[in-house]
Amino acid sequence: MNILIFEYKNFGTEDIKECFEKNGHKYVVVETNLYRDRISPEFDKIFDDKFGQGVDNEPFDCVFTFNFSPVISNNCKKRNVPYIAFVYDSPQVLLYSYTIINPCNYVFIFDKTQYTELKMAGINTVYYAPLAVNADRMKRMLDKTGCSHNNDRFKGDIAFVGSMYNEKYNLFDRLEGINDFTKGYLDAIMKAQRKVYGYFFLEQLLSGEVLKDMIKNYPVEPSKDGVETVSYLYADYFLARKMASDERMDIMKLLGKELGEQHRINLYTPNPTPGLAGVNNCGPIDYYDDMPYVFRNSKINLNITLRSIKSGIPLRGMDIMGAGGFLMAIQKKEFGVMPSGEKVYEYTLTNKSGVSASFIELGATWTKMLVPDRDGNMADVILGYDDLASYQVNTPHFGAPIGRNANRIGNAVITIDGKDYKLEANNGPNNLHSGPDLYHSRLWESWAYETAEGSRLDFFLNSPDGDQGYPGNAKIRISYTLTEDSCLKIDYSMVADADTVANFTNHCYFNLAGHNSGPVMDQQVWLAADTYTPADAVSIPTGEILPVAGTPMDFTKMKPIGQDIEVDFEALILGHGYDHNWVLNHEAGVLGIAGKAKDPASGRVMEAYTDLPGMQFYTANFLKDERPGKGGAHYDRRHAFCFETQYYPDACHKPNFPSPILKAGDTYKTTTIYKFYAA
Repeated sequence: MNILIFEYKNFGTEDIKECFEKNGHKYVVVETNLYRDRISPEFDKIFDDKFGQGVDNEPFDCVFTFNFSPVISNNCKKRNVPYIAFVYDSPQVLLYSYTIINPCNYVFIFDKTQYTELKMAGINTVYYAPLAVNADRMKRMLDKTGCSHNNDRFKGDIAFVGSMYNEKYNLFDRLEGINDFTKGYLDAIMKAQRKVYGYFFLEQLLSGEVLKDMIKNYPVEPSKDGVETVSYLYADYFLARKMASDERMDIMKLLGKELGEQHRINLYTPNPTPGLAGVNNCGPIDYYDDMPYVFRNSKINLNITLRSIKSGIPLRGMDIMGAGGFLMAIQKKEFGVMPSGEKVYEYTLTNKSGVSASFIELGATWTKMLVPDRDGNMADVILGYDDLASYQVNTPHFGAPIGRNANRIGNAVITIDGKDYKLEANNGPNNLHSGPDLYHSRLWESWAYETAEGSRLDFFLNSPDGDQGYPGNAKIRISYTLTEDSCLKIDYSMVADADTVANFTNHCYFNLAGHNSGPVMDQQVWLAADTYTPADAVSIPTGEILPVAGTPMDFTKMKPIGQDIEVDFEALILGHGYDHNWVLNHEAGVLGIAGKAKDPASGRVMEAYTDLPGMQFYTANFLKDERPGKGGAHYDRRHAFCFETQYYPDACHKPNFPSPILKAGDTYKTTTIYKFYAA
């Protein structure tokens, strides 16, 4: 192909040229900033001239730019030639132009949420494409000079490369004439937005007198060919960039204050940065010649993204990984404050695909799981709350690790080494989930770090002798790892100084259509189990192990959850639906698949793996939570299902069941994996 490239100080032009050359394409590069204007008669003349010349007297097959240009789109439309725009900025206001619908356009966007919004608006000229990096170029640089570089300017412990969005980029500080109400309102909504990732809501909150006051003091009008709203312009140009400036300055101030004396903290920016004690402002660096060395030679690289980027990994993240640098992909933020005054933090792990999992220190609780559907649309697929107060109650045990013993113990008593230990009867005559003094009502210590498998978060708890009625001082660790193939791996570990029980699970409620999508009866389940353990009227196993074949308990072939749930069958009647332990086919102690669930409407699939002998499949038969869920969602009966890996219920009283007794000094170790994908 013959390609006409327009560029002006774009990141990636040299890389795209190299890519075109490798694939046998010819190109001509024209450097001008005029194409960034929406309407430019001067640029139209340049376009006519260059397009008429072609390449080696051969006509151009298409036109290429980084980011989108309305004026180029119109010129291509006039000549019926394809226009390819690779967008690496988000949000890009120029996308909200009438020219976006020109049939010549092929606009590639890395922000999946923005892409989805445009598609839902009927725009068929946009396509989703994650950003990339020219790893070959970086490898050539590093092979030539080595991993180290003689220039000390490129070396440090912690580095951030990027604009601080002050001075000319920070239009918010020019709103000097706004009244006190407007200023207070804007401060409040920006504070709220800083607590939220993945959803940019400021545009929706700018209206009425507040917007009028902003327009009065700093008039901004949409372009004549644009479809963007005035509120969008103020939200992006004024508020989003103000937040970016404040957030980046706050992070660098904190790093300088806490670590500046012991570590070298480098900031690479063209902007002045007064007041950053302990931080070295190393000035701007060249994207091609210098930046890879910064990323490679810094022990930790920060990726502080704009909140107006709704989803996806920006170019900085790709460049860090391409250079072989260490990228901090774990987010930590305050979630709430306990009545004691202790702060509770939420961690978010994110992989390269944009899949993320969140957890809070209260209970080591799993709070969010964002995964894509078959079209790439992200949804949170686990039930939970938005506030700490609700998690302090958490009657349904949303996302909670359960221990020392998961599920039920008959008559609330356990015998270990010939001695009876009385537990509290919190489920009829039985003890359920070691309650009522639950582990998920306690603060756990936490530690986050990167591993070869992915981002990992460890939670630690010391459980004293007699805790919950069980013997032995126990040290407990629960680790969550989010892998690059979108697995959430849970590793449980416990050691005690006396014989005791160790039987942990996670009581996560899944709805693969989205946590707020209502009943899951149309979602499908397959279980790797030919037998199950029937239970009595108070859900204590009888000790039998019965085949599922020919009964509604048979999930050896995938079927809708609701297909047989109302069948007149004793187990279903007693359990008010599915709430039973299935005996897994794999050998205990060996990691194997336990079950699979699918939402046919969205295409989301979840597979569960464990090395434990059983799994409780529960269809939320007793769920009726009066507390509002995330986003105000109402959760009710059968709005979710649970895959709880475990030793069989009441195993301590059933000699024929695998034993959950942990000997003093031995280490309890088990792994459960939930793998997410779309089909």
